[in-house]
Amino acid sequence: MAITQKTFSVSDISIQVSADSIERKVRSLSGVRTASISIENHTLSVEFDDELISPNRIIQAVREAGYQAYLKEETEETSVPADRHVFSLPLVLCGLLGVIVIICRWLPFGLWIAPCFSLAAFFLARGIFPDAVRELKNPKNINIFFAVLMACLTFVFGIVLLIRKDVRAILFFADNSCALFYAMLIRDWLRFRRNAYIQPHHTPLPRTAAVYKDHHETMEAVSDLKVDQIIVIRPGEIVPADGRVYKGFAVMDESALTGWEKPVEKTKGSYVYANSKCLKGSIALKAERVGNTTAMMKLAEMAEKTASDGSFRSPFKSFTANLFLYTLLAVLLSGLGWFTLRHDPVFAFAAAMSVLACAALPALSLTSANAVMHSARGAAAEHILFRTVDALEMTGQVDLAVMEQNHSITDNQLTVTDFIPASDLSESEFEYIVYALESRSDQPFARAVIRYLKTRRIAGIDKQEFARLSSRGRQAIQSMSRYSAGFMDEILSRGIDTDAWDPLISRLRQEGKRVLLFTEDERIIGVIAAIRPILPGVPEAVGELQKMGIDICLLSDGSIDESLLLQNELQLENVIHQPARYEIERLLQNASEANKVSAYLSGDPHHINAVPADVSVIIGSGAETSYENVGLQLTRKRLSDFIKAIRISRDLNSRIQYAELAVIIYHAAAVSLFGFILPQFIPYQMPLLIPLTCSAAAVFAASRFH
Repeated sequence: MAITQKTFSVSDISIQVSADSIERKVRSLSGVRTASISIENHTLSVEFDDELISPNRIIQAVREAGYQAYLKEETEETSVPADRHVFSLPLVLCGLLGVIVIICRWLPFGLWIAPCFSLAAFFLARGIFPDAVRELKNPKNINIFFAVLMACLTFVFGIVLLIRKDVRAILFFADNSCALFYAMLIRDWLRFRRNAYIQPHHTPLPRTAAVYKDHHETMEAVSDLKVDQIIVIRPGEIVPADGRVYKGFAVMDESALTGWEKPVEKTKGSYVYANSKCLKGSIALKAERVGNTTAMMKLAEMAEKTASDGSFRSPFKSFTANLFLYTLLAVLLSGLGWFTLRHDPVFAFAAAMSVLACAALPALSLTSANAVMHSARGAAAEHILFRTVDALEMTGQVDLAVMEQNHSITDNQLTVTDFIPASDLSESEFEYIVYALESRSDQPFARAVIRYLKTRRIAGIDKQEFARLSSRGRQAIQSMSRYSAGFMDEILSRGIDTDAWDPLISRLRQEGKRVLLFTEDERIIGVIAAIRPILPGVPEAVGELQKMGIDICLLSDGSIDESLLLQNELQLENVIHQPARYEIERLLQNASEANKVSAYLSGDPHHINAVPADVSVIIGSGAETSYENVGLQLTRKRLSDFIKAIRISRDLNSRIQYAELAVIIYHAAAVSLFGFILPQFIPYQMPLLIPLTCSAAAVFAASRFH
């Protein structure tokens, strides 16, 4: 006996009578030990003996009761396996042919057999010739062209020596096979590394989803989902598409996408992203974006685009672009030099081929490409998205950070901090009046007050108590008393005496708070103060930026008192209160004239588009992907993520400089060694196997550089 517990999804169940009917039907089945159903989660949990009954029989019983059911499946992570067949059969055979040709050096008829094996090597490596032609059309991305060129030159030179019956022809035929083996090895290795690094972000998603149509649910493959379909999501399930809640309520975990650990409530009209996990509740989702158009896939696509972009600039960019010509020049100098000194064309040609063989051309581009790829993908995993390679490079060079207060420094929502009624009015009475005045207003302050009152369990009023209640809030009449709400200027304009409240109001304002006054007829009956709180970690992040040598300019959009409070608390020297656009442009222009790299941080993409900063940063973007003119996208409202981005960029720049310098030193040392130094001490032809081995080692090391 093998007891198994399974959870089934049951659709369209909403009343307890139906749930009891399904439970009785399932429990009556032979082999079922227990069955319990949850109306809230639309799930049926069954404990049964899998030797006596199958899950399909349980599903059939639920359908006999008039409801659709299916077995809840676990999400499976799909991934594209990297191509691990580096040493393919043609590659191995080509290498063996090179060994056989070398053995032919000591065979009686080896001089005439060797070219046959070389032709066989050409046949095995025939697939690399189209790749070499494509590389020749784009000299900036030379990987195997020189190896193929070497193979052709050594074969032709071997044929010339064969006609002259010179036994040294065998070594050139061996070099031909070795060069083809090297070309195939580098091509296959680069493909292997590319598959290992540049594959899309694959996220756990279910294979199927419950789609509601024709008044019941059916299971469809996630890959077949279409826009406007209604998808049913239940607890524990992963959302397979972007869309809006059609009906229902659920609590979602969006941390895998946006980086925010706090669960989010979703009700009718709320937007839900693919890859979110339903923690509790159940919703019907109307799909708006499916497949590769979802925000999850768009973010992954942008991260991969940046990671695979080869336009990263470095101090050695000009050298990298002209390495093709430098190598040809070194080959020409080596060959002509040794021909002039020794008057031996065979020796001179072998020395020139040694220079060509040791030039590991892919190594220089791979050092920067792999480092960029690793950094861009690592940043994306931290919810830091470099949308362009320029942003990835320039962020580490930032000297001036211009920040908008909203989103970057403070939250965009007001929070009530002080709720003070008059001495002759109870707090509960004041709360009731305030709720009547503010509940119909859509002003930011009113929304903050209502959020506060709901925490105090104030959820409504008796409208019949008020003779007139303004449809826009802020005014009401109750029992011949006229109540109203307004800021200080409005109260003074009505001639109301504020002397008794002035010290309190002055203190609240000095604390950077906004103060709303409430009146009954011609007297003040209470005040409420609210503030936009500083985001968690901002003071520490500002201090860290200053330690990194970055100047900070804060653009404050609040009151003067709020600006002074932020300046004091964050210890900032440069705070501009409600700046005009021309002031911001002048600030950035002055930074540019002083050769400073500027970054502009905002939560509003329209502000970023209008500002000529070197690095544009949108902070708290969530999973939105439509910011075309943004260089750096931070999905969370965390200034510390900007510091991470700076460190990632700085580290990338320094590592690429050292790595490319090492590759350049290798090129200079290898060319000098094999093209000019060793030929002085070795009077005979050097096999290309030695410089090719050094070149392959350099390419392998560069391809693994992060």
